[in-house]
Amino acid sequence: MVLISDFDDFYQRAAALFRADPARVRYVVKYRHCDGSVVFKVTSDETCVSFASGEASDLKKLEQLNLLFLSNAG
Repeated sequence: MVLISDFDDFYQRAAALFRADPARVRYVVKYRHCDGSVVFKVTSDETCVSFASGEASDLKKLEQLNLLFLSNAG
């Protein structure tokens, strides 16, 4: 698993994984209230990239990730 510190770089890698095999790629978002941290993880079972942050403003980036997966799902 690769932990990426820059969201834009994470988003580019997640988009590349999704375009390569949209049927197998999935993502998970984990928010821990006690830590105030959020972790975005995208995996294709072979490759996994993740982004972690303690910034509350990074929760808004979830919308960008949702749009990537949901706009191309059909």
